[in-house]
Amino acid sequence: MAIKNRPSIQFRRIFSLTFLALVVLFCRCNAFVKELDDSFSSLMNEGSWLVEFYAPWCGYCKKLEPIWAEVGKTLYGSPIRVGKLDATRYSALAKHFGIRGFPSIKFIKGKRVLTFEGERTVQDFVQFAEKANRPAVTELKDAAQMERIRNEKSVCFFLVTSNDNAQLSEKLKDIFYQVAEDKVIQSYFYQIDQGALPEDVEVKGPTVIVSKDGSISMLEGSDEVIEESVLSGWVNNERFEAFVHVTRSNFHDITTTGKIMLLTVLAEQKSKKKINERVSKIVKSVAINERQRFHRQFGWMLGDTIATNLMMSSMSAPFLMAYNSTNHVYYLKQYSEIKEEFTEQQLVSFLEDVLEGRAKGYGGDSYFQRFYRGIWELIRSIYEIWTTQPIAAILMFGFPLLVFSFLIYMLCIADPGPEEEDLEELQDEGAEYLDDGDGVRELEAAEEEVDANPKPKTE
Repeated sequence: MAIKNRPSIQFRRIFSLTFLALVVLFCRCNAFVKELDDSFSSLMNEGSWLVEFYAPWCGYCKKLEPIWAEVGKTLYGSPIRVGKLDATRYSALAKHFGIRGFPSIKFIKGKRVLTFEGERTVQDFVQFAEKANRPAVTELKDAAQMERIRNEKSVCFFLVTSNDNAQLSEKLKDIFYQVAEDKVIQSYFYQIDQGALPEDVEVKGPTVIVSKDGSISMLEGSDEVIEESVLSGWVNNERFEAFVHVTRSNFHDITTTGKIMLLTVLAEQKSKKKINERVSKIVKSVAINERQRFHRQFGWMLGDTIATNLMMSSMSAPFLMAYNSTNHVYYLKQYSEIKEEFTEQQLVSFLEDVLEGRAKGYGGDSYFQRFYRGIWELIRSIYEIWTTQPIAAILMFGFPLLVFSFLIYMLCIADPGPEEEDLEELQDEGAEYLDDGDGVRELEAAEEEVDANPKPKTE
């Protein structure tokens, strides 16, 4: 009997060990993310925190759970602690940080509170936290450091100070540091003395310069006292490389530059890989070589999701779209126009036509377009909710529709009330009475009596 029971005993041991391993793994994953409570009001001033504000009933929050656990595991051992807080239970803390939707991701380090607005991936969360945790401005000591930074970063800003004009350097430094603090997650900011600049960087400090696409540009007037808003606006306009990858997370930031954007919408099909590469090469060349002529933002995107939302229609990719974010007018160079022969000169001519008003524009900001966009956004939102959370969609739209249909049905089949029934009975009796000859004679006699004895008038 003992021999027959041995496999059963071994199976139970394997099952127990597997269950224990899963429990340990689950506990370790939870250990990477700290469940916060109202004590966080004092903890938030201790070090750096990356916090998810969630609601227990939120479907998007539940979908984020494995990603957030991986974020905690990735940042484990770093200066950044990862936590999550039930915003419905600790509403005072949620109100303090201005939480209005779920899930909301905040980086908190003392007075520095930054909101995450990118794609909800492990890589983007980690990059956001690392950017938010770094110093707003890093001071460089020599030219070698600056060269290394320029090779590593696609876009970076430098404050060039000078001992020859210490007073202006100090004023410009205060403004530069404040702008860097406000835009710490958007770009990279450094400070270097004029004497430590590489030989190929020929600028005279104090000034502010930007390095991108292999060249140096200087803020005009930065050798004088400038306003913080001027520097902030310039940084906002220059913080993207000439031919940038446009995504849902950075599209809004790009539109705030106020520039007309030339979007290269690439096809997702592998069969169109060669034409994608050819068109991208042409647009990138114009974006870099014609920078002074067309000081516009050029970008590319794989797939037409963003472009479809802008046009409220779809078309065959790849194609080019010049989009004006101020009035929502867009101009098109369709696939049929670029699939065969398409050159840099043709692209330049297209841009000139757009800027000089000769190209045909679509869309706009008219009342009809606003109404149509509202309908489009409503339908798109319903579709997204239905595809991502069908149960929530049923509760949100199906249940009210069911109740409304039930009310209409009840109104249609409802019996008349008792007062209406009594009135109908009286009318029927009156009709029968008048049909009877005696009833008519009595009514005529009553009328004659009234005529013979009129009611006296009162004054």
